[in-house]
Amino acid sequence: MVYEIPGIDLLFRMPYNNNDADMLAAAKAFLANAPDYEERFIFYGLPDTFINELQTAITAFENSLGAPGTAIAAQVEATAEIGEQFRKGMIARRILDNMVKTRYKNDVGKLAAWLSASHIERINSGEEPNQPTP
Repeated sequence: MVYEIPGIDLLFRMPYNNNDADMLAAAKAFLANAPDYEERFIFYGLPDTFINELQTAITAFENSLGAPGTAIAAQVEATAEIGEQFRKGMIARRILDNMVKTRYKNDVGKLAAWLSASHIERINSGEEPNQPTP
């Protein structure tokens, strides 16, 4: 359309920064200017409903911007719950460790199987876990 309508590329320019604020501002500017060129956009292949679809997308995007705070809160809550479940699992492992060692003290095979099954890999903070070599 730039060859047909000089300067239209300046009205409908994508932002260089891909941050939320710039994208939202560009979408709103596009929405504000689109009705003046609606007929041409449809001629060039956009659906008749593109302005309504753009408005719906803008609204959905704006509504999603409040979600990060909620998502972070959910992540913190889930992390706390994982920690509690991990603590319970470690207690159960310690109890079972004593029970299995007592019950199977004369069965080397079962003790070896328990040691393998109950092994918990420990990672020092700041270090990457051992990665398998390809």
